[in-house]
Amino acid sequence: GLDRADMAGGRVDVWYEDAARITPAEAFDVLFGFDNRLYCEKKHFSVTATLFCPKAIFESVGGFLPDVSEDAEWGHRAHAAGYTLAYVDKALVMHPPRRTWPELLTKWKRIESETYKLHCSYGKSRAAWLLKSLAMPFSAVVHSASVLFDKRLPVSARPLAVYMLFKVRLWRAWNGLRLLYADRQG
Repeated sequence: GLDRADMAGGRVDVWYEDAARITPAEAFDVLFGFDNRLYCEKKHFSVTATLFCPKAIFESVGGFLPDVSEDAEWGHRAHAAGYTLAYVDKALVMHPPRRTWPELLTKWKRIESETYKLHCSYGKSRAAWLLKSLAMPFSAVVHSASVLFDKRLPVSARPLAVYMLFKVRLWRAWNGLRLLYADRQG
């Protein structure tokens, strides 16, 4: 990683403790909790749980900003400053799953709020946010096919993941519209 780029981000795996008693939230989190390969290779950031960054680069880019998706925002600043990021699959961090809907909801409330603030701070349009929010339910349809064949879950848990995928994406669509409306009112 650091031999071919300035910084590196590794894999984050979410595990389940009991394959016979996987909850829908847990099944969803195993599949959708962290896609750090995508983040590193396409979105120019890594979750900080598995970011390897020399101190000089961190000091050059500066610290994390509050109230936004700090991993993404910091990574975008580093990328804009010309620093490169590599994904290293063998650099593994294990993360516990969110096992209940309230736990997932807490995570997604924070992420959506921070992501909306980041979206606005980048000067992106409300129309773009609206379209993203309206597309959320359709993205669940697209992703459900891959869930049904994903070997990270036992076959019996895959329908649970599909159920939670639709629940999360429908909530994100509603919440995205709510954030847009609240911003317009404020």
